[in-house]
Amino acid sequence: GGEQTLTKARTHLAMKGLAKLRQEVRDGRSVVVLNGSGAAERVVSVVVLSLRRGDGCTFVQLGKCEAGHASGEKVPDCQLPAIKRQRNEMTSDALQRLLSTKLHFLQDKFDINNVENLIETKESKEFGVYTRYMRKVCHATLARDF
Repeated sequence: GGEQTLTKARTHLAMKGLAKLRQEVRDGRSVVVLNGSGAAERVVSVVVLSLRRGDGCTFVQLGKCEAGHASGEKVPDCQLPAIKRQRNEMTSDALQRLLSTKLHFLQDKFDINNVENLIETKESKEFGVYTRYMRKVCHATLARDF
């Protein structure tokens, strides 16, 4: 009945999430460790750009294109622009990769003021495991002439 179908659906989703997680680890975009309780925990290092204009307005990402959606279809995703650091990648290199792949129009248009380290642990909706997000937030000011 319905209970059996629900169990099969959950198992299918869990296996799909596990396959995606395995690929992410292989690609060097995350690691999986055992936490103090002995449970698996995903660890992701992210570089975030917090870009403000002189009047205090902040540049944000309003949406993104996701795999599996129709070409050109956007998914709402309001957040600061960010990119996962790759294995052994320095913060400055990840920021440069963010700019060259997603924000090329902003290259050489801002000055970095400081970098803040933030750590947050929460359950990942995509993978279904607790994830420790180690964020390097690059606080920057937009150039006056932009």
